[in-house]
Amino acid sequence: MRKKTIISASDNIILNLKVLAEEKEGVRLKLVVTAAKLAATAEKLAAIAKKKEGVRLKLVVTAAKLAATAEKLAITAKKREGIRRRKLAVTAAKLAATAEKLAVTAKEKEGVRHRLAVTAAKLAATAEKLAITAKEKENVRRKLTVIASELAAAAKEKESVRRKLVVTAKEKEIVRLKLVVTAEKLKRSYEMLERKVFERTKDLEMARAKEEAILLSIGDGLLVTDEKGNVIIINKTAEKLFSKNSKEVVGRVFSDVIFLEDEKGASIPSEKHPVNVALATSAATATGPTYYCVREDKTKFPMAIMATPVVLNGKVIGAIKIFRDITNEREIDKAKTEFVSLASHQLRTPLSAVNWYTEMLLAGDVGELNEKQKKYLDEVYRSNQRMVELVNALLDVSSLELGTFVMEPESTDIIKLAQSVIDEQKPQIHAKRIHFSFLSKRKVSPMQVDPKLLRMVLQNILSNAVKYTPGGGKIRLSISLVDKKNILLKVSDTGYGIPNNQQDKIFTKLFRADNVRDKDTDGTGLGLYIAKSIVENAGGKIWFTSSGEVAGVRASRMAGGEENNGTTFYVSLPLDAAQRESTK
Repeated sequence: MRKKTIISASDNIILNLKVLAEEKEGVRLKLVVTAAKLAATAEKLAAIAKKKEGVRLKLVVTAAKLAATAEKLAITAKKREGIRRRKLAVTAAKLAATAEKLAVTAKEKEGVRHRLAVTAAKLAATAEKLAITAKEKENVRRKLTVIASELAAAAKEKESVRRKLVVTAKEKEIVRLKLVVTAEKLKRSYEMLERKVFERTKDLEMARAKEEAILLSIGDGLLVTDEKGNVIIINKTAEKLFSKNSKEVVGRVFSDVIFLEDEKGASIPSEKHPVNVALATSAATATGPTYYCVREDKTKFPMAIMATPVVLNGKVIGAIKIFRDITNEREIDKAKTEFVSLASHQLRTPLSAVNWYTEMLLAGDVGELNEKQKKYLDEVYRSNQRMVELVNALLDVSSLELGTFVMEPESTDIIKLAQSVIDEQKPQIHAKRIHFSFLSKRKVSPMQVDPKLLRMVLQNILSNAVKYTPGGGKIRLSISLVDKKNILLKVSDTGYGIPNNQQDKIFTKLFRADNVRDKDTDGTGLGLYIAKSIVENAGGKIWFTSSGEVAGVRASRMAGGEENNGTTFYVSLPLDAAQRESTK
């Protein structure tokens, strides 16, 4: 209603302004006509005044002429001095009076003309003022017309806005109704979602409780840490093994509550702890050598540990450590090893007897043998030799595991030792036409090492290279100094390589890769295990690559090679192995 009242008031103002403008236009037109008439009257009066001025001038001229004539007549009358002198004088006087009257009349007419001219000037000024006023009024009229047009346009726009506002109000009402319906739907959806969230939360809480119950009930010890190594979960088995309750452990850094030692009683630094390794490398980590957990009462037990990182969205957010007490397993392994050692010792005597009698028969000490008998005895002799090698290997493994394999370091020329091992393998190398090369880049001084054990390491690695390299292949042995304290042995071949999925088992006991089992049936699977044990006990390292490294060409990636592309074994040993504590 207020908008309609404003619009009607604006319309009345516009109509009044239009009427006022029309009235002023009428007055202006009338003033223009009056000014025109006054200007015409002034022009007429100016013309009459001009004519009268002409008559006055003529009268003045005539008066001047008459005065001259009178003067002449007076002279004539004076000269003639006759009767007519008086008449002429009278006539002259009359004429002079007449001339004077005419002069006065002309003077009066001149005053009238002057007054008429002043009046005409005033009328002209008035006409000019009226014209200016009419012009100003015309400008005012035009401005009023423009204002009226603007007001009319504004009124039109306001009417358009009013109509739009009416439409907008209707649309808003429609939108409001829709929003009411949507709000009702959202309310129902929210209530339904709230019910689902509540049910889902209950399910998740139940699932979490089940998961926690499962984790806490695992038979092995379980420890869960966050990304900083702080313990967040520990199960009952772990509490029992550590002789600690969860309140003493949860919230603390695992390395502050769990102390590890190696077999010699040396503390394991926290950076080498499987949990820290898993957090740092984002890869599952299992303990290789046996670690011992030391309790607060100084008792300890051996444990097997597997630490696995917990990864979320590509980021490590913690680690899970699973461990168990392997005291019983170690006792069982020790019993097995002792049994193997005892059995091997017991087997060695009859095997030696069989070997001795077979050699006597083959040598003809008890009479000549025919070809068929020799053939069978050769098979018996070779089989017995394989049995002797297996028994010796088993005895070596048993000695290593039982700690009875004593290391006796002495000054050893490793170049001569390597050459003697090569000489042992030369028959097989020549038989397979293998291109063999031995390289020592610089003279190596004698090193303190057990020559028997070092020979076993070289024999196992070099014999494997010869066995698993096809005829016509290449083998290269090189010995070099890494620095002033360590020496590096490298054996490269162009053999069958090691399958990717089996490379992590290559140093385990009785393991033989699938791709070589049918190529050499005499292997025991103990050679590399023995070599690794000897090297590590001497303070060295052994590793390999199997990615096509041939004749000293650098491998493209470590321990990630392809089958049938050759293998390279590396052995790093300290020059003074005597500083290492010998195997007990």
